[in-house]
Amino acid sequence: MLRHVNRLRSAVYGIAIGDALGLPVQFQSRDSYPEVTEMIKGELPWPAGTWSDDTSLTLATVDSLLTCEGVDVPDMRARFMDWMDNGAYTQDGEAFDQGFTTVHALTHGRGCTNEQSNGNGSLMRILPLAFVKNLSDEQIAQVSGITHAHPLSVEACTVYVHAAQLILDGFSLTEALETASL
Repeated sequence: MLRHVNRLRSAVYGIAIGDALGLPVQFQSRDSYPEVTEMIKGELPWPAGTWSDDTSLTLATVDSLLTCEGVDVPDMRARFMDWMDNGAYTQDGEAFDQGFTTVHALTHGRGCTNEQSNGNGSLMRILPLAFVKNLSDEQIAQVSGITHAHPLSVEACTVYVHAAQLILDGFSLTEALETASL
């Protein structure tokens, strides 16, 4: 069961908008472009407003949570595979920007735990878990581990989800970060 479903919708819109704003400058160094305040095309081959794999996998996560009424890792992984293989959850039916770690994990059935596999890919799509009632740290680890199972990646996801849950419960950002990091 999910909580705060209207706020979940707002969170997903925020992720998609931030992703679409950032995609055109994703691979550029910080000081090489002006502040991005509107949807732009940039130098990449996709139109303005295009989102990346981060939003696609967030949408797959939400779809799984709603369909299964909670965390179902095999279902979620199958939806991630559908994105990778068939372009599901994309704006045009074409998946792109698949990171090596994510592709390797999906192809082999589990995220790796080695240092080279530590990344923020699971962190970019994990926020919807904050809306799951009675969520355990093990469930967060399992969802992160679909693509990123390195202990630091899992820990970052756990702290992030707990901080988001605290914010949903009325804590300030500072209070939530301090409490979730303990």
